[in-house]
Amino acid sequence: MALVQFIDDSAPYLSADNLNNNFNYLDDKIDGIIDSGSTANEKYIKYSDGTMIQWGKVSLTPSTSRSQGGLTYYSAATTITLPQEYVDTNYIGTTNVALANMNYFAQSYFSVVDKSTISICLANTGNGDTRTVHWMTIGKWK
Repeated sequence: MALVQFIDDSAPYLSADNLNNNFNYLDDKIDGIIDSGSTANEKYIKYSDGTMIQWGKVSLTPSTSRSQGGLTYYSAATTITLPQEYVDTNYIGTTNVALANMNYFAQSYFSVVDKSTISICLANTGNGDTRTVHWMTIGKWK
């Protein structure tokens, strides 16, 4: 589609429809940020190509004792409602544990619950030690 539509081969004309079509054409070609926002612990960015990135943090205090392979660890889990809903459940993510004390082992992971909810789990060798888990998801909003 040309940016300016012609009545014939010689003279361009402007109309509300042509201007609207031209803006729509440009919007489809520019992969810029079209929306962003935040809550207390979560943020998101929506891009015009349909990509959305959401991230945040949550504090968890593991207290449920578990043993595996001779190692005793403590676990905690929570669900998080994302600030924005994805178009489907085919989004990906990652987590990271912020450690104040490197004498302990800590591992975190997430799983998709539905289009707007994730589950965050934390395993830690320190009982009752509150840890901040940072998370990020990437998927499509349209």
